[in-house]
Amino acid sequence: MKRIKIFEESYCNELKREIKKGSLSRFGETGFDYDPNRELSSNIQMDETVWTRFERFGKDDLFSAAKELFEAFPNLTGLQASYDPFWIHLSLVELYGYMKRVYPDIEKYKSQYALNHFFMSKFTAYNLRGLWWTVKMTVKKNPDGNNDYTLTRFLLNGNSQLTQSLVESQLFRCQQVTLGVTEYFMDNPADCTSDIIKEALKYLNFLGSIKQLASLPAEFFKKELGRQMPTIKLNLGLNQ
Repeated sequence: MKRIKIFEESYCNELKREIKKGSLSRFGETGFDYDPNRELSSNIQMDETVWTRFERFGKDDLFSAAKELFEAFPNLTGLQASYDPFWIHLSLVELYGYMKRVYPDIEKYKSQYALNHFFMSKFTAYNLRGLWWTVKMTVKKNPDGNNDYTLTRFLLNGNSQLTQSLVESQLFRCQQVTLGVTEYFMDNPADCTSDIIKEALKYLNFLGSIKQLASLPAEFFKKELGRQMPTIKLNLGLNQ
């Protein structure tokens, strides 16, 4: 096991400012040009063989990469898992090869692309922080104590519109909502269209204004979407 390093928070901010100004020269083909004197030790440990296993993942292996990442850090506290310098260091050092392979278009899409994917400027499943949280919020425990990744696999490999819309919404912060929504669309793949997803999440946001969503189980949200779906489709002008 190896103790993971992180960047100084001030150094992360300096790098972000540099990239916002359009300077992308640090993103090399084989490594990111960083100052090792701005690294700090952390109390987080990781099996070094994880880096090797990530070498086999590409753009189409989002679920496999997410599962590997989560199992490498299964016991992160909420504070640790929300601390950007940890994820930024992983993205630019330990897992830079994977990140550069999956998100190679820095020169094409410029600063915001780099900030979103490598510097956690956006909460999305398409950076390491969001990838880990996507697993955290969708994994279940089997009766034998092993992890059940069925919902995680569907969310990350099933429909990119659902992945983006749900993970980047405020609703994602409530695990039971995330579970219920994912279960509904997994069981009803014909409803997994961009318009229906948008209206379904819009309805649940409205529901949150009159109910305490955090106190309700996942099954409630799954059933509620089923109950509301005819109205959603009618409003969209879709045939039942």
